[in-house]
Amino acid sequence: MNSQKFGLRIAALLFAFFALGHLFRLLSQVQVTVGSQIIPLWISAPIVIVGALLSFWMWKLSTA
Repeated sequence: MNSQKFGLRIAALLFAFFALGHLFRLLSQVQVTVGSQIIPLWISAPIVIVGALLSFWMWKLSTA
């Protein structure tokens, strides 16, 4: 496997973990606070979708 395919697979896995982390936040309703600001739970929904799509895209590129 060349380094470009390896890099794309690593990126796909990172995006997948990112999406799964936000999915876990949605399902368990974990509250995130940055400084004194509470990050709304709904922010994680589009992040799950975008992360999953990017992960799928990177994986498909690595197999082409």
